[in-house]
Amino acid sequence: MSITQSTIGILLKDQSGACWKCGRSIPPFEVHHAVYSRDMHFQKYLDMAENLILVCPYCHANHGALANFPTRKKVWQWKVEHGYEIKAWHEKLDMLIKDNLDGE
Repeated sequence: MSITQSTIGILLKDQSGACWKCGRSIPPFEVHHAVYSRDMHFQKYLDMAENLILVCPYCHANHGALANFPTRKKVWQWKVEHGYEIKAWHEKLDMLIKDNLDGE
């Protein structure tokens, strides 16, 4: 599975066309995974809107500020506040992914 235009449209709408990190509304946006794995087996869950945010190229280039456990928690809290079913999504994840979620 890959990230679809439909998923990007959902993210654009939910984020009001702005970068999740800095709030810039200058496209193009890049897709950032809260949880990422190179194992293609997991992509069907990791490429879902629950795990994705849109960021501007500047914020994505500063990837270290996005790829840490506190930021991941902020992303998911934001997702919950915007009506995403994070608990249901999390329950679908393979244990190999869940083992890497805690306290990275």
